[in-house]
Amino acid sequence: MNKLGKLIHTLEKDELENLKRDLLIGNMEKLINKRLLMLSTGEMKICPVCGNDINILKDEYYKLEFGDQSLRRQAYFDALDCMQFFIDKSRGQEVNQ
Repeated sequence: MNKLGKLIHTLEKDELENLKRDLLIGNMEKLINKRLLMLSTGEMKICPVCGNDINILKDEYYKLEFGDQSLRRQAYFDALDCMQFFIDKSRGQEVNQ
């Protein structure tokens, strides 16, 4: 089951009715379109460890560049502990390979 399905299963009756109303009047589509626009413009990133949103124009963040020169990757983190967790897990994968 996807994240939205799991969320819907946790909602109470009144919350589901409000969600359905928002869906019918187009609020959900507006919200989704706004989020997609923010992600596509590059100003919004997502921490790969905790999943928090990072607005690189407003928020403090940490950026890690890694990989070969031909295949350079970037990861953005909202906190040092997330970046450290990512590095530790990456080192563990290198050892196992």
